[in-house]
Amino acid sequence: MIANLISFSLRLFILLLITFGIHQLALYSLHVDWNLHLIIESYLTNFVLVLITYAIIHYYKDKKSQSLGFIFLGGFFLKLLFFMLFFKPVYKFDSEISTLEFAAFFVPYAVCLAFETIVLVRLLNRS
Repeated sequence: MIANLISFSLRLFILLLITFGIHQLALYSLHVDWNLHLIIESYLTNFVLVLITYAIIHYYKDKKSQSLGFIFLGGFFLKLLFFMLFFKPVYKFDSEISTLEFAAFFVPYAVCLAFETIVLVRLLNRS
């Protein structure tokens, strides 16, 4: 299990690093301050929450296989809860969530969700 978690975390980290670079390049071309919208915090939060979800699913894949979908959905809702509790209040400070603020959270969220889904489908198909 530890080897799978390390492999997963390294691949996710590299994917997020590439995504972060592209994201920063896009912000630079728009002349936007690169850490104005909690971008680093968003990438780190998504990284950690996906690792937690993956570890829990990997741990329970043989013991409670009928509940894995609910565990995955729990991870999905946990990420949304973090957004609502920690990011949304900062983004709504000026009474609106701008496109750049939305992208700061949604880009890493979508990349993590897609990666996690692909890896988990492969993992469950092997089981």
